[in-house]
Amino acid sequence: MKNTTSILTFGLVAILGFTGCHKKPVGVTDIPGMNRPHGVAPGGDMNSGTLPSPRANENPNGIQFVPTGENPYGPTIMDHNEDRTKFAEYTVHFTVDSAAIKADDRAKLDKVAEYFKNNNTKEALQIEGHADERGTEQYNLALGDKRALAVREYLAHSGVDAQRINTVSYGEAKPVDPARNDAAYNKNRRAEMVLLIPKQ
Repeated sequence: MKNTTSILTFGLVAILGFTGCHKKPVGVTDIPGMNRPHGVAPGGDMNSGTLPSPRANENPNGIQFVPTGENPYGPTIMDHNEDRTKFAEYTVHFTVDSAAIKADDRAKLDKVAEYFKNNNTKEALQIEGHADERGTEQYNLALGDKRALAVREYLAHSGVDAQRINTVSYGEAKPVDPARNDAAYNKNRRAEMVLLIPKQ
């Protein structure tokens, strides 16, 4: 009887240990300046995971992002035509639970940066962060946001006017490959760049 009670007690303690201590997803890369709780969408509700309207005032690593109303590119960001083919070949991909830009993707971002540094029109850029389907919806929204912000930070430090860059996270909602295997997950962990063209 004692042995049975000991085994049951040990099993209960083990179950509580595995389920009761989950505070933060393992392996998540923090972006400097990001102080939101993990799993909460930027500006969103902790319970619903909803996304706010587009914003351009985050301040990672000291880069100043002004509110859209004060932004000279704000009219483009708020009302535009989209060109999704312009930078399609420069989509960057990420490893599991990471927002770190891989070395072999930096050359892609350098080409995007060159385009904007040599272009003085009112065109702007939207960076869309995505995750694969594993993890909760809120966690994937937060991870997609971190990925988009990491790309924005890289481009801003490469000389692109930070006010031209808007970010949004779709989390797991827009996979390019709906299959449930590693090949599909590798494609879906990404940041896409969309050229925003001012309406005439």
